[in-house]
Amino acid sequence: MKNSMLRRFWRIFHVCLPTLWIGNLTLLEPYRPIFIAIVLLFFGWAGWKVHRPIEACEPGTACAIPQTRKRRQIIFWITGIIALVLVTSTYWIPLIASDIE
Repeated sequence: MKNSMLRRFWRIFHVCLPTLWIGNLTLLEPYRPIFIAIVLLFFGWAGWKVHRPIEACEPGTACAIPQTRKRRQIIFWITGIIALVLVTSTYWIPLIASDIE
């Protein structure tokens, strides 16, 4: 009995929670350029850390291992592409949506 009630609550929680806070995100729209600038700063810092010369790494650290460096660079570029798609989505989603109608 207790387990089924918990499952029902969990399902309701998963369905209702996104609809409760999604409306509040429109309040953050005026700050979108600031958030984009912050993301760009973080990507710049991460890019510097990932692509710095191997001589700048201390021996034995993760950045000195070629396989780890390559994996981090691939992950960096994948997340960069995902961020670019998300940042520019306000421009290309209306184009796709207008073609569907």
